[in-house]
Amino acid sequence: VAEDQHLTAADYRGGAYSILTGIAANESMKTGQVIKVADLVKDIGYPDYSAQPSRTGPLPMPKKRDA
Repeated sequence: VAEDQHLTAADYRGGAYSILTGIAANESMKTGQVIKVADLVKDIGYPDYSAQPSRTGPLPMPKKRDA
């Protein structure tokens, strides 16, 4: 497994939420109603979020690649 050097990896639930957000937005624009992701699918659970830097601490930078 490759290291996620940019802290951007998402699990399958994160991908599903991304798609479901688009579906909810399209349905909302079509109907004029509020569409909740939770109403589209049941028991999906929350994504496994990667660790994020604090608001006040140093921002970790990816390792420099040799040119």
